[in-house]
Amino acid sequence: MNRKISSCLPMLFVTAGLFGAAGNSSKNTKEVIQDCAPLCYATPLLECESPWEITGAAIYQQFRTQSQEVAIISQDTSGAPFNFVNQQALFGFSVYPLNATGVENSEDFGWGGRVGIGYRTWYDDWKVNVRYTYLKITTNNTNQNLNYGLGYNPSAYANQAINGQELITSPNLPASGQPISAKQLFRNLDWGVSTIFNNLNFTLSRPTKISKDLELTTFVGFDVSFFTRRANPVFTNGFNSTYAFSSGLFYQNYQKMQWWGVGPMLGLHSSWYLAYDWSFYGDAYTSLQYGLSSSRTATFSRSNNVVTNREATLTNLLYTYSPNYSFALGFSWMKLLEEFETKITFNIGYETSYYSQVIKPVIPELAFKATNGAGLGIQGVVLQGVVDF
Repeated sequence: MNRKISSCLPMLFVTAGLFGAAGNSSKNTKEVIQDCAPLCYATPLLECESPWEITGAAIYQQFRTQSQEVAIISQDTSGAPFNFVNQQALFGFSVYPLNATGVENSEDFGWGGRVGIGYRTWYDDWKVNVRYTYLKITTNNTNQNLNYGLGYNPSAYANQAINGQELITSPNLPASGQPISAKQLFRNLDWGVSTIFNNLNFTLSRPTKISKDLELTTFVGFDVSFFTRRANPVFTNGFNSTYAFSSGLFYQNYQKMQWWGVGPMLGLHSSWYLAYDWSFYGDAYTSLQYGLSSSRTATFSRSNNVVTNREATLTNLLYTYSPNYSFALGFSWMKLLEEFETKITFNIGYETSYYSQVIKPVIPELAFKATNGAGLGIQGVVLQGVVDF
């Protein structure tokens, strides 16, 4: 009997060892999943994983610009009439705005989209990612009620040589009898603004620090952006210094701004674990693009005292650098689907970006010039989902 027991002892030890190894492996797997659960950078199940990541987002954002003022509201109803023959101002009226306030482009929020795809290498958790963002917003505005004596004066970005002036004659003018141009204000202002924005990012990232409650991931890459922006303010129903309305006076200033640029980018992604699979994230990146800024202004004016219409067009092209900045803050919720070896993440946050030096509007004075560079800003909410499988 003792022989039989002793002969079975090796088999018992081997069986116990296999059960112990299996139990230890299961414990290690659970510990890896548990430790990784708060952040789980691209690796929900380390041993049986696929390297792909797909991103889809809905964005609800708004454009903001500089150097795009539409008009001013002023009490100055005259300005000095100008004699085109003698090249001099007459009557000595004030040419400065009185109690003026600016009329900015008020733009609506609108929906856009964002898609992305990432691939993680098997070596040291490097990840390559491509992300594309599209946003188009059209806003239509109408004039506000004005008090008596106030009127709209077109901005400097309208052509000053044909700024809705009414050609008049008077017995008090020089004997030449040549018409002069009296500056007009307008009672009505309507305008529309439309902007189409595209952005494409190519990034290479790798986690710099991962702990139980914190992830820091740096990334580098290339940032590409291009947009088209159109504005079309229309002024009607002008009046002169005696508050006499000039029936039929019409003034339109069409502007088209375009930009494309490409350059290197550098950024940081951070995530702080809170509780119950919720985290707080903060992202930031900057890029330096080089590209082309183009501006086209077409001004058209028609008056009841002038038989022919007046029209002028100016175009400006400039290659320049554009420093850009982007920041995002929000909350993230993550869920591991172990049976599918997949991680699902939902983000909700606020994002703001600013593209400097991309708008170079022309000021079409008698001696026209291009202004210093102004920027395009974007801000709003981002609702994003990520599937890591």
